[in-house]
Amino acid sequence: MAATPPPTTPDAAADTAQEPCPTPLEWRVVVEEFRRLRTTGSVVPDDGPPINFTTFGAGLPVYILGPGHNDDELFSLLAWLLREECRAVFTDLPAVDWPVRCLPELQRQSAAVLQVANELQHEQFAVVGVGTSSAVALDLCLNAPERISALTLLQGGARLELTWLERSIWTYGSLLPGTLGSLPGWRALQQRNHRPWFPPFDASRFEFLANHRAQTPIAQASRRMLLWAGLDFRAQLPELKLPTLLIRTEAEARAVSGAMQELKAALPQAREEAMHTTGMYPYLTHPHRVAKLLRTFLESASLLNA
Repeated sequence: MAATPPPTTPDAAADTAQEPCPTPLEWRVVVEEFRRLRTTGSVVPDDGPPINFTTFGAGLPVYILGPGHNDDELFSLLAWLLREECRAVFTDLPAVDWPVRCLPELQRQSAAVLQVANELQHEQFAVVGVGTSSAVALDLCLNAPERISALTLLQGGARLELTWLERSIWTYGSLLPGTLGSLPGWRALQQRNHRPWFPPFDASRFEFLANHRAQTPIAQASRRMLLWAGLDFRAQLPELKLPTLLIRTEAEARAVSGAMQELKAALPQAREEAMHTTGMYPYLTHPHRVAKLLRTFLESASLLNA
């Protein structure tokens, strides 16, 4: 039975005056519907723990590789908006071991995605790589190109150039116990960096993000940054022939901005879109705009019915 669309309320994350205002979302209802209607499963590899996955919607398989751990609910608004055209698939990528051995670790991460695709009988699928998971998305496109129909990168890059201080911080973090929320001053930092991009009169959506990210293990967040920083796909980018969308946001960190500029220079055939007034989490602050970008891109690649 088709799900009944959730009720709507005014949404301060609606598009700015330059674009038509979309139908607003009551985000809490959408998240509850996502939890109720999603399907979950797991696949057991030969040499590791089970790989959990979540699917939602129907249509073109779109594998969304988030920047953290158990990210499916952070993308639930986006998945809801695309549910009639796309089947969103979220793979719980394996924990990164210490010390980080970049190439073997990357192969393990990519293999997990392909094992889920095999379990779901998806011979081809589009992939969206966000942040640190852009490395996994690029590896899939370069080493399993017959499986990937289109690539989207949000705040990604072919490499991540860290300063000595940044690398030292992430290396230290890779050995720490606990979660991000346990770090002194972490909540205040999130408030300062990300709260301004969310609806000004409703703090609940920002709190949803902050509470979710607070549960992320410090070591895993740090190791994923080191994994990304230890890889360099620039020499292989000319091999990337599939439809590609690069999504930029004005809240990009210095290193991420440089990485996205390198991608654009190396992939002149790729489509680049800049999202204004959205922050680093546009799939939460402005999900309608991200859905529109993805839908238009996939239609132009003849993967969706125009």
